[in-house]
Amino acid sequence: MDLNCLEDVPETINSSLSSAIGDSYEMLGHLMQREISTAPNPFYLLNQADGITEASRSHICSWICEVAQEFEFSNLTTAFAINYLDRYLTHYSTTQHRLQLVALVAILIASKFQENDGISMEEAKEIASNVFTVGDIKRMERDMLGALEWKLHAVVPIMYIERILDDLDQTHHLSAVCDEIVSLHQATYNQLQFSSSIVAISILRIAYDLHGLCSSLLSEYLSKMNLSLNTNECQEQLQLILPSHLTKKKKRERSPSPSSVDEDITTITTPHMTEIKRQKSC
Repeated sequence: MDLNCLEDVPETINSSLSSAIGDSYEMLGHLMQREISTAPNPFYLLNQADGITEASRSHICSWICEVAQEFEFSNLTTAFAINYLDRYLTHYSTTQHRLQLVALVAILIASKFQENDGISMEEAKEIASNVFTVGDIKRMERDMLGALEWKLHAVVPIMYIERILDDLDQTHHLSAVCDEIVSLHQATYNQLQFSSSIVAISILRIAYDLHGLCSSLLSEYLSKMNLSLNTNECQEQLQLILPSHLTKKKKRERSPSPSSVDEDITTITTPHMTEIKRQKSC
């Protein structure tokens, strides 16, 4: 495909994507080339000899999300932090007690890398209720950066999702449901077996289906981007963990009935975390 020419792009895509398609082709291709180099071992729990389980991983991932929300960090920062957590645990075994330290340092590093106002050492101590010292945090930071080989710009599903939604002009309609499914994916250990590109496309296809949108434009776009991947297994696993309010949403949008119009939509809540008041400089 000639990236400087849109002659071979279907008319439906041509009218929706403008000249950005060439840049996206190159950018998404670059992500696919890099994603393996920053992916964790999907079976690392088999080597964790100190009681780290799928349940404890899920719990600590939820805690990372909670901290990120408290500090109003971006979804990308959260995704980086969970990627750092998994990659560290790929190389090192840890205990239940120190798992929070690993997670704390993961979000600390991610915030320094991605945010303009990252977490400070004193804030990190406060987040963990002063259980860990500054020395503990600094030593773990050094160890984690070594395990990551300083490859902090990880490839995560949200990178694909945001670019594709933007190209297809669906950010307003689908970003919220995609973000919610991404959170479910991040907390689910067996999702680590799938590459970031497969996860991203699976989430997009599910989001289109939940909203009752025609997926032909998405399929054409993915074909042009060489992203027509087999996502059946990943989609099936994600479908199993969808919360009830999303499946109810699908039923209402596709076959509304008087009895379902006023149904309450259950929302996902996370455990309360003591509010951390940040001292902002003027």
